[in-house]
Amino acid sequence: MNIIQLKAEMRADAKANKLEIPPVTWRSAVWGDNAKTLAWRVSKHRTGHGTTEKNALWAMFHPAPQYAVRHDYDAVHYSGSRALTAVHQIVLHDMEVAAFLTAAEDVGRYFEMKQSGGSTNAGVDNNSIQSYLDDTVIPWGAPYVNTSGEHVEQMGKASWTEAEWKKYAAGTLDRTAWWIARKSKKLHIPIRALTDEQLHANEKGVTTHRQCSRVFHIAGGHTDPGTGFPYAEILETARKYA
Repeated sequence: MNIIQLKAEMRADAKANKLEIPPVTWRSAVWGDNAKTLAWRVSKHRTGHGTTEKNALWAMFHPAPQYAVRHDYDAVHYSGSRALTAVHQIVLHDMEVAAFLTAAEDVGRYFEMKQSGGSTNAGVDNNSIQSYLDDTVIPWGAPYVNTSGEHVEQMGKASWTEAEWKKYAAGTLDRTAWWIARKSKKLHIPIRALTDEQLHANEKGVTTHRQCSRVFHIAGGHTDPGTGFPYAEILETARKYA
């Protein structure tokens, strides 16, 4: 069956079962007309939420991307080494820049300077992922969650609305979701948004610099990646990639 026939079948199934054909989303619908999202809804209807069959269908219509991770820069600020078992959180930041295609490299060059005063393990923009420190190296990402955190900088601004994140940082968001899925498997960290209580108790999961500043009462702390960041959606994509 070719793609055109398959898309026609999905639309017929959606119409018969009164499933809404989705509008444009920030994800790239490479089949056109958001067939990926429609396939997800059709498969969910047919097999039920959470089943192996549903996940297999989703994977068939949503092949995981194959992003490259480069290591062209070495951050100069870090606090020694750690065992991978010490890493409990994936910590999301933003770079406060809108250099769509060069931010990961720009931040890499900045982290190589002593005046940078900080570091993360990785950086992501719309067309690249850069590693700045190995997973076994403790970054200067956020107080109280450096030893326990795997930190990633994202191209974007804390002031952005959700619409702006999806408009300007679609490639960044997808790469971050893929990076989260990859680190989740390697570090055995569940892809879940931590509550304040769970973060304070050093439980495993995903958090943001904004939440870390609030939970650990950091004076003048950072508020990235901001309230408009599509947090729930990016974690859902990460789960599917995982």
